[in-house]
Amino acid sequence: MKIATIADLHVREKDLDALSAQWEIAERIMRCERVDALCLAGDLYDSKRPTLREMDWLEGRIRTMAASVPVIAVTGNHEKKSINQFPATQLLWRLNSERIHIDRPCIIVGDVQIDCQPWLFCEEDKVMNADPPVDGCRKKMLLGHLQIEHLYPTRDRYSCFPIEEIEAMGYDHIALGDYHKRGIFVGAFRQLNFGEEGNPQGFEVWDSETGALTWHELDGAPRYWNVVLESPEDDLLAYNEPGYLTKVKTVGWVPSAESRRQFESSTPGNLVEPNMRDEPERESRGGELPKGILQDKAALIELWDSKQDTRMDAQELERLIKVAVGGVK
Repeated sequence: MKIATIADLHVREKDLDALSAQWEIAERIMRCERVDALCLAGDLYDSKRPTLREMDWLEGRIRTMAASVPVIAVTGNHEKKSINQFPATQLLWRLNSERIHIDRPCIIVGDVQIDCQPWLFCEEDKVMNADPPVDGCRKKMLLGHLQIEHLYPTRDRYSCFPIEEIEAMGYDHIALGDYHKRGIFVGAFRQLNFGEEGNPQGFEVWDSETGALTWHELDGAPRYWNVVLESPEDDLLAYNEPGYLTKVKTVGWVPSAESRRQFESSTPGNLVEPNMRDEPERESRGGELPKGILQDKAALIELWDSKQDTRMDAQELERLIKVAVGGVK
């Protein structure tokens, strides 16, 4: 069996064209490879509250692939349900059918058992285990969206595990999403921002018969490139590379408005950060909390809500305050 895995799609409306180009290349490769199943390792959406266009894009491609091969997916932390946000997890669950499997604990593809571990919200969500494959299966694969302890300075309470614990479970293949570099993690389908310069972008195919694991690096979506220029004699346009979004930081000088305009318009997404110092001081975003607010749950909730991009309505805010101060549901 050949099983393809794509991790961390992060579908977002602002660059759907680039994502579409990446997907089309991957789809052609999967047809040529004659894969038997497609797995999606979490963070399918970038936002917990996807737009209609994002939903149409993802659902359309899942349904198209499911016409040819089974599609097995787990949800990640980006689909996490939270207060005042649209439940992306439920949007995905409604796709479940004979050919589409979202967050189902165990799926059988040919003679391969695929244990599916979505992002954990409590101990009871844990699916992965060291049990032998079910009758009729010769191989066992883990598809998950998790953290590995040594890679994360800030660890999730439930979804972070020692690598030794996962490897000791005896899976023939482990395909994890969340961390965007390769290793025990699949690696992200594309680079998402300038902080991901140098990361892989593509997908993997595992052959359960031979054990071979093939990585397909894709160039449909642009890569990110950071450049630091210290001389005003440098021509910004010389750093406008095809296939890249480039951020130029100038140290000690400010480019002209015209050269900056030409560079940023030459490839939409290019950026110029002028007059950066060698060691820029970081501004504090927090500030001091009002005195006594930590003891006043209602005031703390109101302060938190005031800092959100989308404010909740008065009725929902009142309900939350009642829950916080009086235990009313």
